[in-house]
Amino acid sequence: MTGFTIFIGTENPYLTFKHENEDGEYYFSQAGGTLTRTAVDGTTVGGIDFLTSDRSEDWTITCNGSETLPDWLDIKLINQYDGNGFSGVRAVVTAQPIPGRNDYREAVVKFEIAGDSREYRFMQGIQPTTYRGDVNNDGNVNISDVTQLINLLLTNATTFGAGADVNADGRINITDVTSLINMLLRSTDLTPVITGNRFFTVNGVTFKMVAVEGGTFAMGATRDQGSNATYQEQPVHKVTLSDYYIGQTEVTQALWQAVMGTNPSNYTGDLNQPVEMVSWNQCQEFITRLNQLTGMKFRMLTEAEWEFAARGGNKMRGNMYSGSNDLGKVAWFKGNAGGTTHPVATKVPNELGIFDMSGNVFEWCQDIYDGGSYPSADDQINPTGLESGDQHVIRGGSIDYDSDYSRNARRWSDLVDAKWKDQGLRLAM
Repeated sequence: MTGFTIFIGTENPYLTFKHENEDGEYYFSQAGGTLTRTAVDGTTVGGIDFLTSDRSEDWTITCNGSETLPDWLDIKLINQYDGNGFSGVRAVVTAQPIPGRNDYREAVVKFEIAGDSREYRFMQGIQPTTYRGDVNNDGNVNISDVTQLINLLLTNATTFGAGADVNADGRINITDVTSLINMLLRSTDLTPVITGNRFFTVNGVTFKMVAVEGGTFAMGATRDQGSNATYQEQPVHKVTLSDYYIGQTEVTQALWQAVMGTNPSNYTGDLNQPVEMVSWNQCQEFITRLNQLTGMKFRMLTEAEWEFAARGGNKMRGNMYSGSNDLGKVAWFKGNAGGTTHPVATKVPNELGIFDMSGNVFEWCQDIYDGGSYPSADDQINPTGLESGDQHVIRGGSIDYDSDYSRNARRWSDLVDAKWKDQGLRLAM
């Protein structure tokens, strides 16, 4: 994501601007002196009131000559903490989608700091996002899309945009019109059309999100899971999932540090090792900050999404572990890890090109889980787990556990504030 991040120091007032050039390289510049702050749009900008009273705390931001920011440009102030307490405020500049604009967004942002005026051009090239039901490709889904889809069908059109396949069945016909009308009546959230893998860069750290085509699979203690399958994996039930994105690797220490400013991990030495010693609650905070930095909607995987991807999605071959029946080929576990985590993506990936879904560290999921069996054998669509409880799903096995915990269907859970040296997370979107 192209832009800049402003770090406001507290030991000596200064601003450090982080820039990204056209080649994706980062560079920094600083502006010293007294911080000044006035309202961006006539209202108070909160977040730095705790700076000591002997310094001025007013600052002025203008954008394209106006003190009113456009609705697609956002500046947030976020408290920064290190191991010794407060260490500053980070102002994050991000851009939001413009309806009907799929090319780029641009603004010239001017900062007035103690009479020192500096201008920074903020241009964000974006990858177009197509949403199911957005037939006319204007960035919105409304009644005009219904009209457009009906007209295309009545005129026997042969070319349709990706958003016209509303029910994602690979065909475009009158059932898509019905699905689109139902979507509007239910005010359903927009669902992006998965068009390929995507790369993101945050403070110099790049990571890959793998596109997973939705499908239907048997979840739980299927025959390929062997005789060790537990009651927790019963009953086997059919699950249908929509398209989604999944992190190609577990979240690394490098990415966590780029977002949070610290590295909580027990096993260090290589920033490409998975982050661990992070609770479910801390992972939610990480995701919130990541979304603020990128303008995206990252989240945790649901348990069903995790298992579908671990099995290989629509390319699954019935393996016990993610990518193979030979665990040593695809995973770091108790039998080969040597008592430490290992850099991600050093074993063989699974059918979808995803690494380490078996072994290395357990991975938090979004679902609440009480440690029991599945509640029903009924078919499910995009399940999200229990509605209440104090534990959440973890999946995938780790360096401290034997092979059974690395099976694709193996379930486990932990309290939201639990932190262990073999427990991390993987992103979804």
